[in-house]
Amino acid sequence: MVWREIINTFSAYSFLRIVLFTLSLSSKFAHAQFFDISARDVEKMKGRKLLVVLQEENPRLLKQLRNHTVKLEKYKHYIKLTNELLTKLIPKYWSASEYVFKPYTECITLAEFSKDYFTLDFVSLRDNENTELYRLPLDTNSFLQNREHLIQTREFGTFEIRLLERFSTYVTFTWYTPASLPNEYDFTIAILQINNLLKEKFNGIKTNEYEAHIRERNKKLFAKVLLADSSQMVRQFRSFKYTDSLYAARHKIGSIQDMKTALLNKDSATAILVVIPYKDILGRGTSYAGTTGGGMNEYEKTFYFMQIIMDVHTGELLYFDSSEEQRILPRDWKRFLRYSDENKFLIPLSNTKK
Repeated sequence: MVWREIINTFSAYSFLRIVLFTLSLSSKFAHAQFFDISARDVEKMKGRKLLVVLQEENPRLLKQLRNHTVKLEKYKHYIKLTNELLTKLIPKYWSASEYVFKPYTECITLAEFSKDYFTLDFVSLRDNENTELYRLPLDTNSFLQNREHLIQTREFGTFEIRLLERFSTYVTFTWYTPASLPNEYDFTIAILQINNLLKEKFNGIKTNEYEAHIRERNKKLFAKVLLADSSQMVRQFRSFKYTDSLYAARHKIGSIQDMKTALLNKDSATAILVVIPYKDILGRGTSYAGTTGGGMNEYEKTFYFMQIIMDVHTGELLYFDSSEEQRILPRDWKRFLRYSDENKFLIPLSNTKK
């Protein structure tokens, strides 16, 4: 009887160790996927120009929407807005390579014979009807509020990097935006981070080395005010005061407009906290094209989230951590600058003031 209890206890302990090891491994894989690009594809991209894909109206969707005047107007507006944002922001934030702009149909034609380009493509408006996006008021003054609605309904956007010759068949790297709505704030973050990652990759930096660089820069956060978007945080007891006791460094809970202003002004005193969706590393047999689709249970199994802290002056990442939540929880504030064996983050200095 005693031996049976010992065996059962040992079995339970072994099982627990296996579970903890698996969770730890999954977390590391999640980080790797968020930053990883095939070394073989990177080698092919080096020396090529970036071909920024300008969106065109999809004849199939135009036909589907021909009897829906309001939806058709919004669809055409979002296509136009996407292209305006790309042509404005790429010259401002892209430095990893030379670049050119070409419409989607030209990219399809070039893909048949040219290997001189890799592509950046915001695919969310091309192939799918954005269910929630079409329900929003077509008012540019309320775009940031509309974005918050899309975050809550979990309708994400998608930037894809491809080798041009594989334009229709293979995605090299994907960056998901928190909302499928084309807007300057999400586009700026996406372009900056894709650009910075590719620059490192072109210099031969491996994924684990890139992550190590982020951890090394973590100490810079002590010189910054950490700005978080209230719409992406869990409110506790009708306020966010609990962050004062959980987070040692200076911080501010603001609106999405505050976040956008700091980002676009490249405020040297500020770092922003952003939650980015990313694809489940296991895949689990499901797929997703960048907009709402399928049942909610299927959706939640497919996507997780990455919390990143970005220096808005340089665009550098100062922190990253994976999560199953699309909102910042109280426990996350404790982890931002806490040392752990997994992430090697620095312990806050004893003289750090709020």
